[in-house]
Amino acid sequence: KTYWFEYPNNVKTSFSIPLHIFFKELSEQSEKLKFNPLIENGIYNQNIEASKFFDKIYFSKSLQFWNIGKDVPLNSVIFVRSADGLNLEQNGFKKIDLGNGDYFSLILSQ
Repeated sequence: KTYWFEYPNNVKTSFSIPLHIFFKELSEQSEKLKFNPLIENGIYNQNIEASKFFDKIYFSKSLQFWNIGKDVPLNSVIFVRSADGLNLEQNGFKKIDLGNGDYFSLILSQ
């Protein structure tokens, strides 16, 4: 019963936001720039099943977490909500435009 009826709806909900685009780009940008990939803790926890999955497939070691209000580590690419990305961008950080910024942003800390 769970597999046929409940599981598809749970998976659809967990993977409905375009998280994969941001996880993939976070992985690619951090490798290309040799920067540390970070994710805002709330995003990871709010989308826990999808986050665990994408963490495993895109990163050789687990992602590091960042909390809003904490110092932004240098040489990092940070996966944040769009509103937080806008605040960071206004404070001099660079945003990586993926053309899909309704939900999330990637921010460079150099």
